[in-house]
Amino acid sequence: KVGSDLTRLIEILNGTGPSNTKAVKLRSTTHAQENYSFETEVILMQLLEDVYGQDFRSLVQEKVLNPAGLNQSSLNLHLTPQEALRAATGYKENNEAVEGKYLIFPEAASAGLWATAEDYAKFTLALMQAYQGKTGAILSPETMQSALQKGHQSKALIKNNWGPGQTFGYGGAPHGFYATVAANPEEGWAV
Repeated sequence: KVGSDLTRLIEILNGTGPSNTKAVKLRSTTHAQENYSFETEVILMQLLEDVYGQDFRSLVQEKVLNPAGLNQSSLNLHLTPQEALRAATGYKENNEAVEGKYLIFPEAASAGLWATAEDYAKFTLALMQAYQGKTGAILSPETMQSALQKGHQSKALIKNNWGPGQTFGYGGAPHGFYATVAANPEEGWAV
């Protein structure tokens, strides 16, 4: 909730402090079943912070958002007054506005991106260019193909089977919001 104390990643993983989750525990030692959960992304966030010695948000800004030209996107937990004025209001299923317009999620990898529709389009184009092997793309064609292989889906980038050709999608649905993208880099369209 806006104005509340923020939980650190290690507190989320341990289920301590102001965290509203239980401690993260190993559920399975094999990849026999696919199980999406925010815990996986929190572990990845903590791992990246430990390896790079840098805050996850600034790391994503430097390595992903800036290179892709996403100038209206951020993982800022606390929006500036100017950003808050432009931010959309989240709505619950009963059409009631989320208290304070939006919730704050310390789990930035799974529910913390603020982006405009224009930046979603830019990012989709960047992924399509990576798939097509364009020079200067944000990912190599091999990395993009690997991300689309069954069994390597993190639910962040999903391979779809909609008609002929290769399609992919991504999106998010944190409390009060919903966004989704579908794209076909072979045919050159995205919605």
